[in-house]
Amino acid sequence: MAGYVFAKKQFIGRDKLFGLLLLSLMIPGMMYVVPQFAIINKLGWMNSYRAMIVPHLANVFGLFLMRQYMTTIPSELLEAAKIDGASAFRTFGQIMLPLTKPVIAICAIYSFMFTWNDFLAPLITRKQPRC
Repeated sequence: MAGYVFAKKQFIGRDKLFGLLLLSLMIPGMMYVVPQFAIINKLGWMNSYRAMIVPHLANVFGLFLMRQYMTTIPSELLEAAKIDGASAFRTFGQIMLPLTKPVIAICAIYSFMFTWNDFLAPLITRKQPRC
């Protein structure tokens, strides 16, 4: 849904906010290890599947991919839905969502592959043995 907002909605600072999100892709993943460990520990999710699933549900690469795909969809479809009286959520659910099924599948596959190949996240989310 964030890709839809960045692609089709107009608001102040949209391009700057999107650029800031893209800049976060340049930060190496190792920089997130300590804050991620502290948050997971504080939430009490250590040694659980939630600790491995929730941090990987949304990522900036998926947002970028969805936005780029949604900019190729003609805005006339959204205007026609607006003329017919559809709300913003109905327009997203009945027009944009079916049109973006291929890129949603690609995002799901990439997210699964990146998470599957991640050795560090399960390593830091398990309980450390006390010596």
